[in-house]
Amino acid sequence: MVKNHKVNLNGRYAVIFLVMLVFFLILSIQNIHAVIPLGSAYGKKSIDILPGDVTSFKILLFNIHEKPGIYVSMNVTELPKGFNITITPKNFYLPYSEPGSSELEEGYEFLGTGHGDIKARVVRVMVKTPQNIEPGKYYIRLSAVVKGPENI
Repeated sequence: MVKNHKVNLNGRYAVIFLVMLVFFLILSIQNIHAVIPLGSAYGKKSIDILPGDVTSFKILLFNIHEKPGIYVSMNVTELPKGFNITITPKNFYLPYSEPGSSELEEGYEFLGTGHGDIKARVVRVMVKTPQNIEPGKYYIRLSAVVKGPENI
């Protein structure tokens, strides 16, 4: 009978310890959060283009988390054979933009949010297809990478 009592007592301590451990883990997790400083917006997910033609579209990039700003490098990660692409600007500084309190500058547009307009950098992408391309779906993938000023 005494052995059984000891086991129950140790079991209670184990449960109390686990409850306290979970409580402290929850407290510590609440203070940890990841912030991605770079946001993007674009108008269309796809565009139609004829063989040998050129088309362009824009991507809006914004920074509402990192003060005073971030350095961004635009990269082509997937491009079909024979396609040509031009990205302007390719490397640039993207300043912090507090919603509702930015002044518009050349190369930027306002992007409406539920918390006020934010200043977004306009990145223009020009795509030229080869003359002999077959009709179909082709994918172009771009990435915007946050870098330090020494890597731009």
